[in-house]
Order: sequence, then C-alpha cells, then structure tokens
Amino acid sequence: MKNFILYRISKIIIFAILYLIINDPVYAVTNRAYEPIVISGNLLPDFYNADLTHLIVYKYNTSSKTWTRISSQIDERGSDGKYLFDTPDNQFSANDELVVLAKDCGDKAPSNMWLDETTAQNYDRYEIKITDPYYSKIGYVYVFRTDNPGSHPDTGDMIDAVPADDRIVTNFYDLDFESRVGLMTNLKITNTGGGTDIDILDRMKLRINGTVDLSQFGGIGTLDLKINENDHLKKDTAPGFIDGKVRVIRNWKFSLEYAFEILGQKITYTFPLEFLFKLYPNSCDFGNASFVVPQGLSVDLFRFSFDLNTNANLMRLFASTEGFFDNYPDGEIIDANGYDGVPRLFLPRYGWNWWMQTGTQGTLLANAIVSDVGSYQYLYYIDFMTGTNDGTPDTGTSGSWGDTGVKYVNNIVSGDTVKLGAKLYFLGANLPPDSAEVYRQFNANPVTIETASQNYDIIAPAMISDLDVTMSDNSAVLTWTAPGDNGTTGGPADYYILKYSSGNPLPIPDYWWMNTASAQGLPEPAEPGTIQSFTVEGLVKERIYYFVMRSVDEAGNESPLSSIANGTTTPVELAGFTAAQQNRFVNLYWTTESETNNLGFAVERKFADEDTWTELTFIKGNGTTTLKNSYSYQDEPQYVGKTSYRLKQIDTDGTFTYSREISLNINAPDRFILLQNYPNPFNPDTMIEFEIPDNVSGQMELIIYDLLGRKVRELMNKPGQAGYYKLVWDGNDDFGREVVSGNYFYMLKVGDEKQIRRMIKLK
Repeated sequence: MKNFILYRISKIIIFAILYLIINDPVYAVTNRAYEPIVISGNLLPDFYNADLTHLIVYKYNTSSKTWTRISSQIDERGSDGKYLFDTPDNQFSANDELVVLAKDCGDKAPSNMWLDETTAQNYDRYEIKITDPYYSKIGYVYVFRTDNPGSHPDTGDMIDAVPADDRIVTNFYDLDFESRVGLMTNLKITNTGGGTDIDILDRMKLRINGTVDLSQFGGIGTLDLKINENDHLKKDTAPGFIDGKVRVIRNWKFSLEYAFEILGQKITYTFPLEFLFKLYPNSCDFGNASFVVPQGLSVDLFRFSFDLNTNANLMRLFASTEGFFDNYPDGEIIDANGYDGVPRLFLPRYGWNWWMQTGTQGTLLANAIVSDVGSYQYLYYIDFMTGTNDGTPDTGTSGSWGDTGVKYVNNIVSGDTVKLGAKLYFLGANLPPDSAEVYRQFNANPVTIETASQNYDIIAPAMISDLDVTMSDNSAVLTWTAPGDNGTTGGPADYYILKYSSGNPLPIPDYWWMNTASAQGLPEPAEPGTIQSFTVEGLVKERIYYFVMRSVDEAGNESPLSSIANGTTTPVELAGFTAAQQNRFVNLYWTTESETNNLGFAVERKFADEDTWTELTFIKGNGTTTLKNSYSYQDEPQYVGKTSYRLKQIDTDGTFTYSREISLNINAPDRFILLQNYPNPFNPDTMIEFEIPDNVSGQMELIIYDLLGRKVRELMNKPGQAGYYKLVWDGNDDFGREVVSGNYFYMLKVGDEKQIRRMIKLK
C-alpha cells in the first residue's frame, strides 16, 4: 500500500512539472531536455576542412542579451558512413555529425548580436533552428568558427566512458557491459538521476531457436539449433569508444557461433553481427541494430530481452501493448514469485512500442520498433525464480526477475531482417505510464533541423537622438534626422519602427518596447542626415503620450532605442482638471491659463473606504508665466471602485489651495491574468503583476516554487478582491534566506482559477 501511495504522489508531481515545462513561454526545447540533436555535416558546408576544435556552439538569451557556450561534440565519419574510431583527421566534413542536447537550445539571436571575440567575427556562423512537432515549439543554437578556441569557456562532460572497464557513467546512470561477451549488465540509476544507486540489471539476453539445412554443408536433413548469449556469443575484439561531452559511441563487434559434426567433420556455423551503441546522459540508442537470418537457417523463436536481478524486487512492469492496462491498471509487480498470468500480448507489427520497469530503484524504459517478420510478435515477460518459459536456458543469476523484451515466433526464414535495436531511457523513480507514452511520441515525432549561414555585420544604424514631437488636440507630429545604414553613413536604413503609448518607457525602456504595439504607415528611411516627419492620428484629448523609434538595416541589425519624445494632447475646453482610466492606469491631466509664483502641484488621492488623502507625487510648476501650460500624471491604483483625486497647488511662499475634487469609478479588470515578471532574468529582486476580475472570488494566493515543486516563498495569502496588483519578490525564501540562481515558478490561485509562469534568477 505504501508503494502504491508513493507511486500516485510521484505521478501527480511529475505531471505538475511537465505541465509547467510544456507551458513555458520561453522555449528551449526543455520538455525533451536530454534528447540529442544530431546535425549532419552536409548542413554546414561553410565549415568544411575546419579544425574541429575551432567550431564552438553557443545559445542566446533574449532577456539578458547574453551568449552562453553549451556542451557539444563533433563525431567524424568516413564516406561509408562509419564512425572513425581509430583514424580521425580532426577536420570537419560533410559526413561528420555535430551533437548537442535539446536542453541547451536558446532564443533566436538578432543578426547583429555576435560573440565579442575578433576571430569569431571573421567567419560566418550557422543558426540552427530546431522545431519540436510534438509540442509545436522552437529553439535555436549557433555554431561559430574561431581561431582562438582557448578564449572560450570550456563546458563539462555530460557523460564519461571508462573503456578499460567497459563502463559508462553519467549523473543519471552507471552502466557496465560484460567483459566476456559485451552485453549490458549492472545498471544503476543514480541518486542524482532520481534512483537509489543500486544495481538492478542482471543482463541483456539474446535467443535463437531454429533448424539448419545441412545440405549446404554436404549433409542430409536438418539440425536443431539453439543459440543463447551465454554459450554462443563470441566477442571479436575490444569495443571501440568515441568519448565526447554529450555522447559516447561504443562499437561492439561479435558473432554467433554454433558448432556441430557432419560425417565426422567438425563445422562451426558462424554469422557476424555488429551493434553500435550511442549513449547519452540519460539514454542509450542502438535503434539501428538488426539481424539478417542467414542462408539455410529457419527460425522458430527469436528473442532479445532485459533481465533484472534481485535488487529489482517490487518494481512494476508497464507496457504499451493492447490489453495490458485492462488487466494490469497499476502495472504487474516484479518479485520472481511466479508467472502471474500475464498473457502473451500481441505487439503491433510496425511503429514504436514501449515497456517499462519502474520502482523506487529508478526506471528502465525501452522503446523498440517491431519487425514485420514471423507469425506472431509478442511482448516477452517472465517473472520466475527458475528462469525462462520458452525452452531456452536461463543465464545470468537468480532466475528471471521481470525479464522483458520482444519475441518473434515461427516462420522466420532466410533473408528476413529482425530489428534488435531499441532506445533505452534511464530515469527516476516510479515513472507513471503516461510519461512513458510521451517518450514513445518523442520517437515517433522527431525534431526537425534547419540551418542558415549568417554573415557578421557589426555596424547597425545609429541611434535617432533628436526625436521631437508637437502635439495638438488629437494628433502628434514627429520629426527626426534619418540615420545611415551603417551608423550615420552609408545608404538609407531599411525601415523604421515607431511605438507609442500613454505609459512611460522609464525605468525599463526595453520592457516597454517589447510590450507596446507598433505604428503603421511609417515613411521609408531617407538618405542619412535628412529631416523626416510622421503624423500620428486618433489620439485621446488631454492625455500624455510617449514616443520611441528605432531603425533597422537590410541585415536585420537594429539601432538602439531613440531618445524619448513626449507631450500632452491639448483640450479644446477651458483649462481644467480631468481623470481617465486606461487599463490598470488612471491618467490625470490639468492645464493653467497663467501662473504666478507657482512652485507646483501635489497630486492627492483618496479611495471610497478612506477618510484621509494620500499624496502621490509632486509636479513642479512654471513659476510666473502668462502662457498656457499642460500637466499630467499617471497613477496605478491597486483598487476597484470609486476613487477621488485633487491637486494641492503650492506657491513659492508655502501657501496653498486645493482644486476641486474629481472622481471616477475604476473598473475591475476584464480578465484573470498573471503577467510575466520583470526584469527576467533578475537579480536581486523582480516585480510581479496580476489582475483579478469581478467574477473570480476566493482566497488569493501567490506562491513561489522551485523546479521540484517545493514552496519557496508565499508572497500573498488573503481573501481575494477584484483589482490590479503589483508585488516585489526580493529573491529570499520564507525564512529570509537568499535563494540560489536557477529556474523558479510562481503560481497565482484565486478560488478555482490558477495561472503559472516561470522566472529565472541570475547572480
């Protein structure tokens, strides 16, 4: 019962994390984190003949505008497609493969954002676009060429090979291969990988039963042949290893040999095989391995499987075969106490099929493609202390503990190809079967890769530093000096971008720019130094507006943001004091026909449930003038309902008078939304904003969680009330301790409504 409860709890936690990752607005192919991305060399022709150590891979972060080097490797192959284990030439070719991990994909970089390293700027780079069709997400990595690789930070190995021990070690698993025949054995899912660091694998098994036509050896009739991995598997040589930062390639050559006598002559029936294991941080791919039935052999049984050991006690078997979950909704327990009646379950003849052995010890998940050979294809499963149930001998130790694999039966004839390959995943404890199905979908829906060669163009258009605006009652005329295509020189830029709103771009202009719509119908850029203008129509009267521009050249290089121009649309009425709501803001406007000794105005506010006025800000006046002047202020009240404002006009001698009070009813938001925090990434603190409409009620909670779903900080917990909210997280947990750098999630929950977003803390 305890294991069952732990299984259910772990299932809930895993799906919560999967939900958060899948709905992450900043995509770095995170939900297929450790899946390898293999880029063929023929997609990178600009790098042909380059020294392999001079090719480096980076990802780009849009928020921080920074580059980070990622772990990668280049594996050399010959013209025949075989990997060069012994004779690499260290020069890049069309046959080679560049390998990165999906977790390291980043954002799309602007074409003028380049590494700040001179020799890398002398060569073209490749932008590699990686599309995940399963989740409809996109990520990018960038390959640069440099003459100074030592100036770029090294990346750690994600995987290590120990050829002397025929062993593979990563943060997720520790896997051995038998010294005698080279099959998998001794698998540990590490503590950091979510397991218990206990060996659960006895060995990988391979069985063939059939008959040999003796006429090909000069004999008469047939001979029964029974092959198993213990007695008939012969390793040719020590495996070859390519040990990179993100994968290890292990080349295993062996043969199946069966000796018999005909007419006193000893004959050894031999057919060679070769497996190519590609091992990654949490998986192993030998999906292209296959066995071709040789001439003269008729096979009645063919099986390859993975037998666990006594440490796998109380793990559970799950499988994708038809009917399994009808009979075993909570999996079949592995305890070697007898064959519990798991039926012979038919496997589809085509496509990916999975089975999974999972428990507190960790998870071994296998995805295999079933061949269209034989009369039947089964999920093979035996859980019995005395061994197998198909007429083949037991090998290894301690009987069969959940021995699971693929079994083909009858009518497998010469020339048939039987796929032996699979993709194995070494995962954490108590993986739910729903997640196993997601891994199958990953194999059935591989990522796609697009590459684009990009030139380095360092000179972007110059900043527009003289943007000016003249306001009227409902329009604004903007003027500026046209920059050049390269700084202030060259030909015209390619196009302009103009954005404006009533919100002040300060203090974070980049955030304002990203969240403000663009104006349409702008003129084409003129020759550098030309004065240009543009009129914005349809503005609201008595409202302050802010305008910012930038220009873009034909290479996509963007100029810095221009100077900020602002002004207030003038009223046609007499001088007055007005207020208007715009989304979460209240914009206040007032004008003076003339001023005498005017020090300025204190803007004051009072909510309906308050008895006293609160001073919001002080706006400096114009002293003494006979000219008409306009003023404005933008308030951001976190309140819904009647709100009143007044002005306290203060003279230079300290005397003051109050304006008339104006009131408006601040409408509740029309949506339930949790906005992206800013800045993001952040250090040391960040702002979180959210909106609660009238139709949402209940306890209002805003909580920070880490990636494991553990609560870090409770920012709010009180009865919900409609309105606009803004809170600051100072980067500390509930105990006042500063949290470490990394990814965090923040969740807003009010009644039955809930939204989640991700944030990143950097130091």
